[in-house]
Amino acid sequence: MVLSPIVCAMQPHQRGKALNWLHAFYCVGALGTILAASAAIHLGIHWRVLVLAMNAVPIVLLLGFIPLRIPALVHEDAERTPVATLLRQPLLLAAVAGIALCGATEQGMSQWLPAYAERSLGYSKAVGGLALAGFSVGMIVGRVGVGSLTHWVRPLPMMLAGCLGCVLCYVVGCFVPCPPVALAACILVGLTVSYLWPTTLGITADRFPHGGASMFSLMTASGNAGCFVMPWLIGVVAQHTSLPWGLAVTMLCPALLAVIVLGMAPRKGGEGGQGLR
Repeated sequence: MVLSPIVCAMQPHQRGKALNWLHAFYCVGALGTILAASAAIHLGIHWRVLVLAMNAVPIVLLLGFIPLRIPALVHEDAERTPVATLLRQPLLLAAVAGIALCGATEQGMSQWLPAYAERSLGYSKAVGGLALAGFSVGMIVGRVGVGSLTHWVRPLPMMLAGCLGCVLCYVVGCFVPCPPVALAACILVGLTVSYLWPTTLGITADRFPHGGASMFSLMTASGNAGCFVMPWLIGVVAQHTSLPWGLAVTMLCPALLAVIVLGMAPRKGGEGGQGLR
């Protein structure tokens, strides 16, 4: 939450690119965690030892940030936009709802992918772990790639393409009877969903450049709510039907997100259109 407004303050003219690249390293961390856990299991290292050893990462980050000066998150000549004012803006409310759907789309698959590969597709636990690693690699590629394309491709069409890709991948992953094809589609969700979260943040930061850390806190809280509600909802639906149908419920999230994205498109003569188109 804190790093996003810092990066936006440092790169005010290319927030979409900076945020996609920043959040790509979240996926690098996820991939590193998967590989470290797999190595620990293979070597017979207890998971508690692994968790304690990984405390070295935040300790190093703490030491790295101590001598640094954190830049002002709002331009010196401008006042931060109060949260109460932000909450009266329809576009901000749409973005808050949209990022919750981004988190739900992403975590719905990533949290259930190993179990789905094992229980529904018939693969081993090892293949389930590799599938999750592939999902993280797809997210890295998508965020780095889209960040590199922000000068040539507008953000809203990219988000619509990602929403459509997510729906198609969920349909294939949940209902195609060929396990290799279904598993490949599930892994591909990592690529199609990758840039939805950071691009939503970038669009919102462009539209409300003086929102500051409070705005990013609100966005992150909404996104994290989607992240934990959807995996729970999948489990509830799967308990009463089946895991493929439980996972398929998630495709409603990118479909609803596409509707929100269409509503965020600027009207002719509207305010703030240049940063969104």
